[in-house]
Amino acid sequence: MFLLLVVYNLCFLAAGLFYLAKYGLRRRLNRDFLKRIFVFSGRGIQRLKALKSPVWLHAVSVGEAALLRPVISLLKDTYPGRKIVISVITPAGCKLVLDRYSSEVDAVFYLPLDFYPIVNRLVRMISPSLFVAMETEIWPSLYYSLYKKNIPIAIVNARVSDKSFWKYKLIKPCLRRVLSMVKVIGAQDENACRRFVEIGADKEKVIVSGNVKFLALKPDPAEYTRIWQKWGGFLRQEGVFVFLAASTHSGEEDAVLDVFVKLKQYYAGKIILVVCPRHIERAAEVVKICRSRAVSAVRASQGSFKKGTEAVVLDTVGDLFYFYSLADAVFVGGSLVPFGGHNILEPAFFSKPVVFGRYMNNFQEIAGDFLSAQAAFAAQDKQQLFEFVRKIMEDKDFAVKMAENGRSVLANKQRAVRHGLNKVFECLI
Repeated sequence: MFLLLVVYNLCFLAAGLFYLAKYGLRRRLNRDFLKRIFVFSGRGIQRLKALKSPVWLHAVSVGEAALLRPVISLLKDTYPGRKIVISVITPAGCKLVLDRYSSEVDAVFYLPLDFYPIVNRLVRMISPSLFVAMETEIWPSLYYSLYKKNIPIAIVNARVSDKSFWKYKLIKPCLRRVLSMVKVIGAQDENACRRFVEIGADKEKVIVSGNVKFLALKPDPAEYTRIWQKWGGFLRQEGVFVFLAASTHSGEEDAVLDVFVKLKQYYAGKIILVVCPRHIERAAEVVKICRSRAVSAVRASQGSFKKGTEAVVLDTVGDLFYFYSLADAVFVGGSLVPFGGHNILEPAFFSKPVVFGRYMNNFQEIAGDFLSAQAAFAAQDKQQLFEFVRKIMEDKDFAVKMAENGRSVLANKQRAVRHGLNKVFECLI
């Protein structure tokens, strides 16, 4: 392992110097990169010196950081009285951690670049009792430093994407040595479990702990009230059906609008469409798609609507979760086009009938569980999407039963994940 680490660090140093020379001379150096070089000058890092053997949590960015609350809660139950510190890599992740968890943790700081002299100094400074990484954060120098000091390492909510899986398999001999230093890996599902073993993890160390997303569904009461006060009067009109298309990608809005226009032929004046593009910078484009089909649309950021408005393009950050509560049926995008799908748990949390397309390979197990329980529907094309939404509109008992099934799946999964995470943390004691 030592020789592998030397080669890794020499390559890392060469790449870092090349990056500094190439972009530094052009004054285009990424701020994130600089923050990870001058990490020891940050205010957050200075607080670490006063802490005694804290639990160290690592979340690379916003997606991982958003899932930390249930992990923090379970860690506090397992290690009462123990201090908790969180490292991040991106400014967005740092901001989210400070906004949401500043009262629950003792320090927040940037993880430095994975260069052994730097990370080893950081490990000596923190002297953590254990290290917990969210999802698939594999840092050879950091892991080696922790391992040499007998600090247990865990990876929770672990997964390996299709794209990463084949890359990791190419370096399996190296990765096996790095993963041998990890004490326990809590995989999201059986597929993730198998993939970790295939890329070199010891099968005795990999357990299925479940997807932490099941536990992270807790709306902010103030935000929930704000959305309902602003949009409830318009979207929850008596006799009006709200069809929400969430996290859509290019090509999907066209299909959704075709479905909506067809539904209008049967339910004119009784249906409203809400479209939330995955990338909100596409909002203007989506409005044009609406108007090209003679659908009157407004952007949510403009904050106003008028009589005759038929569609709302949701382009405000953080509001989609609460808009699910206003919908009667939800299509989750990234699935009619070959992207891999998106999270279907949030609409299920609000007991909404859920439909998605045939490309759900990034969420295979969750999608499979919902389909098996008749808690969701997989539309193969826009015609099936139209038929599903129309059935939801016509058959209230069917809609209610599907929503109840979704809540039941969610509740069962939440219990399983709590149990799985407890098993992971028990392995570290």
